[in-house]
Amino acid sequence: MISVQKKKALVLLIKELLDQIDESAILLAQGRNASISRLIMQEIGGVLKELEPELRDLYFEILPTLAAALEPRKRAMYSDEAAELSRNVKQQFIDRIREELDIKQAV
Repeated sequence: MISVQKKKALVLLIKELLDQIDESAILLAQGRNASISRLIMQEIGGVLKELEPELRDLYFEILPTLAAALEPRKRAMYSDEAAELSRNVKQQFIDRIREELDIKQAV
Protein backbone atom coordinates (compact mmCIF):
# COMPACT_ATOMS: atom_id res chain seq x y z
CA MET A 1 0.00 0.00 0.00
CA ILE A 2 1.26 3.47 -0.93
CA SER A 3 1.55 5.96 1.91
CA VAL A 4 -0.34 9.25 1.84
CA GLN A 5 3.02 11.08 1.89
CA LYS A 6 4.17 9.29 -1.25
CA LYS A 7 0.85 9.97 -3.00
CA LYS A 8 1.13 13.67 -2.20
CA ALA A 9 4.74 13.75 -3.39
CA LEU A 10 3.73 12.07 -6.65
CA VAL A 11 0.93 14.58 -7.23
CA LEU A 12 3.34 17.46 -6.64
CA LEU A 13 5.83 15.91 -9.04
CA ILE A 14 3.17 15.53 -11.74
CA LYS A 15 2.05 19.13 -11.28
CA GLU A 16 5.64 20.32 -11.64
CA LEU A 17 6.09 18.21 -14.77
CA LEU A 18 2.93 19.66 -16.32
CA ASP A 19 4.05 23.17 -15.36
CA GLN A 20 7.44 22.61 -17.01
CA ILE A 21 5.80 21.31 -20.19
CA ASP A 22 3.59 24.40 -20.26
CA GLU A 23 6.51 26.72 -19.51
CA SER A 24 8.66 25.14 -22.20
CA ALA A 25 5.91 25.38 -24.81
CA ILE A 26 5.24 29.03 -24.02
CA LEU A 27 8.92 29.98 -24.09
CA LEU A 28 9.48 28.18 -27.39
CA ALA A 29 6.37 29.80 -28.90
CA GLN A 30 7.85 33.18 -27.95
CA GLY A 31 11.15 32.27 -29.59
CA ARG A 32 12.92 32.10 -26.23
CA ASN A 33 15.28 29.57 -24.74
CA ALA A 34 13.55 26.72 -22.89
CA SER A 35 16.69 24.81 -21.92
CA ILE A 36 16.13 25.16 -18.17
CA SER A 37 12.56 23.89 -18.46
CA ARG A 38 13.81 20.93 -20.48
CA LEU A 39 16.52 20.26 -17.91
CA ILE A 40 13.94 20.21 -15.12
CA MET A 41 11.74 17.87 -17.19
CA GLN A 42 14.73 15.53 -17.60
CA GLU A 43 15.27 15.55 -13.84
CA ILE A 44 11.62 14.70 -13.28
CA GLY A 45 11.88 11.97 -15.90
CA GLY A 46 14.77 10.50 -13.92
CA VAL A 47 12.56 10.33 -10.84
CA LEU A 48 9.72 8.76 -12.81
CA LYS A 49 12.02 6.04 -14.18
CA GLU A 50 12.89 5.02 -10.62
CA LEU A 51 9.34 4.77 -9.29
CA GLU A 52 8.35 1.48 -7.75
CA PRO A 53 5.75 -0.35 -9.90
CA GLU A 54 2.84 0.54 -7.63
CA LEU A 55 3.71 4.25 -7.77
CA ARG A 56 4.25 4.08 -11.53
CA ASP A 57 0.76 2.62 -11.94
CA LEU A 58 -0.64 5.43 -9.79
CA TYR A 59 1.26 7.99 -11.90
CA PHE A 60 -0.42 6.76 -15.08
CA GLU A 61 -3.77 6.68 -13.31
CA ILE A 62 -3.75 10.27 -12.04
CA LEU A 63 -1.75 12.03 -14.78
CA PRO A 64 -4.71 12.45 -17.19
CA THR A 65 -6.97 13.71 -14.40
CA LEU A 66 -4.49 16.31 -13.21
CA ALA A 67 -3.63 17.42 -16.74
CA ALA A 68 -7.31 17.92 -17.60
CA ALA A 69 -7.95 19.88 -14.39
CA LEU A 70 -5.19 22.45 -14.85
CA GLU A 71 -6.10 25.95 -15.93
CA PRO A 72 -4.36 27.32 -19.03
CA ARG A 73 -1.41 29.56 -18.17
CA LYS A 74 -0.99 33.11 -19.31
CA ARG A 75 1.80 33.57 -21.85
CA ALA A 76 3.32 36.50 -19.96
CA MET A 77 4.05 34.32 -16.90
CA TYR A 78 7.29 32.87 -18.19
CA SER A 79 10.58 34.42 -19.18
CA ASP A 80 14.15 33.22 -19.60
CA GLU A 81 15.12 35.27 -16.56
CA ALA A 82 12.41 33.78 -14.36
CA ALA A 83 13.39 30.27 -15.44
CA GLU A 84 17.03 30.92 -14.57
CA LEU A 85 16.16 32.44 -11.18
CA SER A 86 13.89 29.53 -10.25
CA ARG A 87 16.26 26.78 -11.39
CA ASN A 88 17.84 26.07 -7.98
CA VAL A 89 14.49 26.15 -6.20
CA LYS A 90 13.03 23.69 -8.70
CA GLN A 91 16.04 21.40 -8.35
CA GLN A 92 15.69 21.44 -4.55
CA PHE A 93 11.98 20.66 -4.94
CA ILE A 94 12.73 17.64 -7.15
CA ASP A 95 15.40 16.44 -4.71
CA ARG A 96 12.90 16.68 -1.85
CA ILE A 97 10.26 14.77 -3.82
CA ARG A 98 12.86 12.14 -4.67
CA GLU A 99 13.53 11.71 -0.92
CA GLU A 100 9.83 11.48 -0.10
CA LEU A 101 9.40 8.79 -2.75
CA ASP A 102 12.41 6.92 -1.31
CA ILE A 103 14.35 7.15 -4.58
CA LYS A 104 18.12 7.29 -4.37
CA GLN A 105 19.73 9.78 -6.73
CA ALA A 106 22.23 8.31 -9.15
CA VAL A 107 25.79 9.44 -8.52
